[in-house]
Amino acid sequence: FASPNLDDHAETLGIKGRALAVAGDFAGGLACADAACEEDPANVYNFLNRADIYWMQGDRLAAIGSATQGIAVDERNATARLMRAMLYDEEGDHANALADYRAFYDLAPKAAERIPDEYLKEIDADAYDKVVKARADAEKAAAEARKKEKEENTAGTSKDTKENTGKDGTKAKTVL
Repeated sequence: FASPNLDDHAETLGIKGRALAVAGDFAGGLACADAACEEDPANVYNFLNRADIYWMQGDRLAAIGSATQGIAVDERNATARLMRAMLYDEEGDHANALADYRAFYDLAPKAAERIPDEYLKEIDADAYDKVVKARADAEKAAAEARKKEKEENTAGTSKDTKENTGKDGTKAKTVL
């Protein structure tokens, strides 16, 4: 899921475990992730990598358990709070999801857009309004850029053409 230090052996095991899981080898991935957690239980990212593997498998309860272990290591880790909030949300546990989204927001208020609207609105209505406005502005700018690109791509092709007939009788249009 994340790694601040690629030179750490245990963390490398956790990352290898994630890679194996992404490739479909969940048993191998969990074996590496478990070894990482045992080798360095003070590293929150080892637990988050293992949680992510469980999540990939669809075992959200085991993922919540591993993320919770990571939070016990570092309760101020925003990534751990966000991951567990998302897992709780998928489980339909609104109260625990809200608590973790709130903790995430307190730790990383500039990342408010990562919080689903229904939770952000409950946590900070002003931040919700700003996120919704920024999203609308971005969508408007993207639509204008698409329109401009379309206009540029079609410019000069509607009137300024000449039809040519080759020696073999094939016809082609040339843009002037």
